[in-house]
Amino acid sequence: MFDDQYEVLLADTDEARQINYRLRYQVYCLDRRFEPPERFPDGMESDGHDDQAAHFIVRERRTGEWRGATRVILSAPEELPMNQACQFLNNVRQMGAERIMEMSRLLITRPPTPPVPTLYDIKARVTDAEQQRGAGGSDSAILLGLIRAAQRYGLENQLSHMVFLTTPALARILRRLQLDLRQVGAPCEHRGLRAPFLLSLTDGFDQLASQSEPMRSFFESDFAYQSFSSRHRERRYALAS
Repeated sequence: MFDDQYEVLLADTDEARQINYRLRYQVYCLDRRFEPPERFPDGMESDGHDDQAAHFIVRERRTGEWRGATRVILSAPEELPMNQACQFLNNVRQMGAERIMEMSRLLITRPPTPPVPTLYDIKARVTDAEQQRGAGGSDSAILLGLIRAAQRYGLENQLSHMVFLTTPALARILRRLQLDLRQVGAPCEHRGLRAPFLLSLTDGFDQLASQSEPMRSFFESDFAYQSFSSRHRERRYALAS
């Protein structure tokens, strides 16, 4: 089970956010060269949208290694960074989605073998057996774990939808997982050809959660995420006991 192997943490401290930024630097600057490394001499990739974002990191319980990260940006719709790459906002509003967040900088590491795959590179690895296990320990499971955390965070903050840019190939993979994605704009050039998609934080997950009891339990779990600060308080208490 995913929650037995990994934990998703809300990066609510400077230390945790720095972990997120270092993972981004490794993947987006060094491995994929999406951003120039020389812009970030401290080894932490960040931008002006991070102050308006909630950041998540994934830790493997057995090894303690950081296996994934993402952020969700809660700026006003007109200020979301996707607006700089493509036209989508009018279509989103016509669909009745006003309270939206943007999910970006999603990555999954697979140390120590380079190159590190990002959201754009993950191939379809979810088998029927894996789905019956309720999302096991694979790249696809970590991807679903991060999406689950983002969904839960958005609902807790009274948001209705998330938007993101991705390749048509990965969109097909996510749809194969029964996520109800809606394309809301024409493909655009952004680190390759990508298109904007909209996902309802409620109805968009209904088919996925209904495909099996383990998957339904996965999305209803109380362990969607935990704050980094509270998790470290628990560890300090356990060490002192």
